[in-house]
Amino acid sequence: WVRIGFSAKKKVKDECCDLPFEDQCAVLEKEAVNVSLQNLSTYPFVKEAVANGTLKLVGGHYDFVSGKFDTWAL
Repeated sequence: WVRIGFSAKKKVKDECCDLPFEDQCAVLEKEAVNVSLQNLSTYPFVKEAVANGTLKLVGGHYDFVSGKFDTWAL
């Protein structure tokens, strides 16, 4: 699972290098969810279910400090 997150880390380092480290971490947390959603989309049975409307992939992120919960679909 660590290796699968490398692309998220690289994207955040490339696109958010001007942000403070803590903010980069927050962006990385959400980008790691996007990577997981993309990975799930590679499974044929998931791809088929999404295509025929019987499955919707939704990402979620809970911020323990603020109590905020965000969801999104790719």
